[in-house]
Amino acid sequence: MKIKPHSGTPAKPLTTPAGTSKRPPAAIDSSPVKKYSDNGQSMIVNGMKSVLALPAGNCRDLYATHPSFVRIMDAQANKILHTISDVLKMHDVKGNFVARDREERFELLQEFNDTILERINSNLDEIAGIKKKHETVLLHSEIQLPVTPRQKVSGSWNESSNSGKSPVVRATLVTGTNIVRPQINFKVPVDNSALNPFVPKIKDKPNSLKPLAVLPEYDEAGNIVSYLHPYEFELDRFEPSKKALKSVEPQEPLDLESTPLDFIDKEDQVAPLLEELRQAKELAIDLEHHSYRTFQGFTCLMQISTRTKDYIIDTLALREELHVLNEVFTDTKVVKVLHGSISDIEWLQRDLALYVVNMFDTGEAAKVLEFSRIGLQFLLKHYCNIETDKAYQLADWRIRPIPKNFIEYARKDTHYLLYIYDRMRNELIEKGASFLQTVYNKSTFLCKHRYEKPVINEDSIMNIYHRSKHVFDQRQMYAFREILYWRDKTARLEDESAGYVLPQHMALDIASKLPREMQGIIACCTPVPSLVRQHLHTLHAIILKAREIPLNKSVPQGIVQQKDTRHKIQSTFDINNPLFCPHDNSQGQGHLETNLPTLLDSRAKIGVCETVVKKLLKECPDANVFGQSKTRTLDEKGRSAVEDSSADESRMIKFIEMQYQKKETDGNVSLNTSLHLSYRDRKFNTPFERHIETYRNRAADEPDPEQQQEPPVVKQEASDAPVKPEPDSQEAKQPSVPLKALKRKEDTTNHRERKKSPTDCPRENIRCRLNRSSRPRKKTTKIKKTTRRTVLLLRI
Repeated sequence: MKIKPHSGTPAKPLTTPAGTSKRPPAAIDSSPVKKYSDNGQSMIVNGMKSVLALPAGNCRDLYATHPSFVRIMDAQANKILHTISDVLKMHDVKGNFVARDREERFELLQEFNDTILERINSNLDEIAGIKKKHETVLLHSEIQLPVTPRQKVSGSWNESSNSGKSPVVRATLVTGTNIVRPQINFKVPVDNSALNPFVPKIKDKPNSLKPLAVLPEYDEAGNIVSYLHPYEFELDRFEPSKKALKSVEPQEPLDLESTPLDFIDKEDQVAPLLEELRQAKELAIDLEHHSYRTFQGFTCLMQISTRTKDYIIDTLALREELHVLNEVFTDTKVVKVLHGSISDIEWLQRDLALYVVNMFDTGEAAKVLEFSRIGLQFLLKHYCNIETDKAYQLADWRIRPIPKNFIEYARKDTHYLLYIYDRMRNELIEKGASFLQTVYNKSTFLCKHRYEKPVINEDSIMNIYHRSKHVFDQRQMYAFREILYWRDKTARLEDESAGYVLPQHMALDIASKLPREMQGIIACCTPVPSLVRQHLHTLHAIILKAREIPLNKSVPQGIVQQKDTRHKIQSTFDINNPLFCPHDNSQGQGHLETNLPTLLDSRAKIGVCETVVKKLLKECPDANVFGQSKTRTLDEKGRSAVEDSSADESRMIKFIEMQYQKKETDGNVSLNTSLHLSYRDRKFNTPFERHIETYRNRAADEPDPEQQQEPPVVKQEASDAPVKPEPDSQEAKQPSVPLKALKRKEDTTNHRERKKSPTDCPRENIRCRLNRSSRPRKKTTKIKKTTRRTVLLLRI
């Protein structure tokens, strides 16, 4: 339908108050939308005609009697239901549409259609300009910051402290309501995908030594992970000029009120800006950034100052047009002065496709000059005696139009920066000839930084967990990990920051408590984020799945159960090592025994092997020390039990078998009293056990005196001649003592003790005398002597 012009006076072009004509806004090309709507309408009409062509009423009942008709209708109905379910899932409508009743399906479709139609109407009104824009309302909130740092230095004890309360600094946070999201008006949509790396948006390369080539970098699997720096070749070969390394007379900055200011927010203002910047020799640059209501963040404002003029550039409106400034930013003859430029370099690459060559970072210069602080606020106070309110650094720079106090703060960041550059340059030269060159080298290294998208992985999750100082079990750690992955995915889809989707302390609180109900999740969040309310079912499903994980009762990772470090004594060693010593603990982990055998036990024989291999035995010793070791045994005093001259092979084998190998013993003889047990069977761990083992072995050598007094029972044979029992080997060697002599000595001993004992307690004295008289002292002494003689005979 064509609109006819009014029949009255002809239409005149619109004019501004200055008299210049203003063109009407260009018409939007609606042909693709019209074509899409026409196709959709025709498909709807054809579908309605097909539905009306189906049998209905009595005719349908007749058709329903045929099984083939029923089968076809059921298949088509099932196909349509699944198609509708897929469309609803695409728009994040929860629930199983196919499994619901007919009435529930109809209600769900009605709600969905109303939501879609409202969204379409809102978008059409916004495109046509009919939708009213709400005015931005500024909100001011004050916070209190402590003056002194939290961690005091070691010399802070001498600081003067006021008797009253410590003063506080009040900072003002400025934000606004009804702020339109700038991402909506970007010509090139933002790509938040974690699969696609950041691609440099540079289109041309002025001041180049090497042609433009955006080269990718691959990982081991062949995937592109990043791209090379377009100006890396030029930065590697950059050297500051000799003039830049000389001291200059600092040029005082102009007054802020008298300095002209240009606000650049239109495309036709970019070309004059570029012409004016070409004439400058030094540029001061700074950026204002926003990162709370966007995933990657975006640059909102750029300030540029020369010696005579200041510029404020709206980077949101000129996001795709400022790449032409590379002609000045990459010029090696123009010095770019920035402060704390590591973030600014990455933001310029990501949003504006700008790169910097020949930069001087005043933050790096403050580090080289060893200032107590390196912030821009400190430098302004130190060199220019100017106080600045850094609260505007956290302000919402998306607000349009920009308030006046925002512009004043932004101008101060660059207006005095060139004067600070002159002062610091001279101080670096006075400190040393190489310090200024060092600052240029560090600044050039910062220019080589490349922007990379934020990613979340197991390392970043564990860093957050360790910084939180929480201790989670398996269920809590699973919930915390899944919540962070969900937060990252939601932030990428909605183009919101992770802190806006779910703050970190709330995620830790939910993971630590694992609430069973949805209301418990809401109770952990104060205030509740909007995206948490929308995805409450998803978070609840994560927590329920975490609660079903069985707890592992084993020792958690990082807590190693201590093992018993007491090693058992080994009687076998490496016979191939001629320098081996049983008490040497430098032979590696296999011989680091702390309880090595000692000579306290008279029956503990130290040897070099348990089994004797005949091939290893030699008749004559080797003269070479590093030759094959010779098998030797040591007695309790460390002496060789066999002389070298009597090294008979058969005699050596019999001797070692007698000393070290087990022999079959009777069942009546215990292991403790067996004389033929090897040293390994009598091993011990601690010095106290070694001491007890020594006395136990000595006690085993001494026979019981009661058993000696009782005559042994001997079976008599059928012959009439009495058979006398054979005495024991030790008793046979014991000299016979008359009974009268023993009795006479006992009476003499009792008589001496009776004289020494008091007469107060006769009964107790009698008991003591009886106990003392019953001890066979002389017999014990003789038995010990006999034992020693027996050992000496065995040695011989």
